[in-house]
Amino acid sequence: MNFLTHLSELLIILFFCHLIEGQRTPTISFVSPNISTTRSSTIDMDCSILYGTEYPVLWMKIGSDQKPIPLSSGSSLIIRDNRFALRYDTASATFTLQLKDVQRSDEGRYECQIIVGINNKVTQDLYLRVQEPPVINDNSTRSVVVNEFES
Repeated sequence: MNFLTHLSELLIILFFCHLIEGQRTPTISFVSPNISTTRSSTIDMDCSILYGTEYPVLWMKIGSDQKPIPLSSGSSLIIRDNRFALRYDTASATFTLQLKDVQRSDEGRYECQIIVGINNKVTQDLYLRVQEPPVINDNSTRSVVVNEFES
């Protein structure tokens, strides 16, 4: 009888632990910091979540008109642009959106979202800044010769 009592107590504890776990609000534990890069580079944007495995997770680009453009949902890409790739690491619950051959038009705000309900979402964002390398125009026809160690 003692064994059955302990077993039933353990089952009750496990049941309540499951209930408590199921009531936790999903959160975003990490989003990559803002990124500054140059054109033609490759970047990774990470979004790690807690308690969100049952909820849709999306990557969005927030356009200059503030309208969101969906890029991915769960572990699938929505956007049909072969410069984008998505990886999902189940061990860390991290969604990594990779962008290759970054262009000036890619600059802007990117947002990781967990959709909790129709009017309830958890979000964190980052800003992608695309810098242009300097262009040096030298139209002069003269040349300057300098010997080493002379001014």
